[in-house]
Amino acid sequence: MSTFWTPSGERPIPKDEPGAAPQPPSGPPMGEGGEEMDEELAAEFMAMQQQMLRTPAAIVVANHCIGLVELAALHLGQNPPNLADAQVAIDALAGMIDAVGPRMGENGPPLRQALNQMRMAYIEAKNATALAGGETPED
Repeated sequence: MSTFWTPSGERPIPKDEPGAAPQPPSGPPMGEGGEEMDEELAAEFMAMQQQMLRTPAAIVVANHCIGLVELAALHLGQNPPNLADAQVAIDALAGMIDAVGPRMGENGPPLRQALNQMRMAYIEAKNATALAGGETPED
């Protein structure tokens, strides 16, 4: 049986029930060093897992995409802009949208628009940086 990694350990992937959400492990969640978390933290962690399981994956992925938009914008807003890190965030966003965009439902078009805006902002920042440095903006 295949498994996938979660912060609380390896979890089996059910084969008999397509689309079935895996249940969180029944034992107490473990901390980074393998020690058990205190009860309050463990209960909070389990509640977060349950909330995540109730949330459609497309919503969680869209939330991560928004985080990448914010990351790119943050790097582009620096003086001077951090073009290399902005490009990593933009490329990661593009990869996610290209891979799952059609399955993102109503979030797909706004995310595609945000990607296009970040690409344009990147080009503008790159051109402005090149002009400020006396280079040609065509690079």
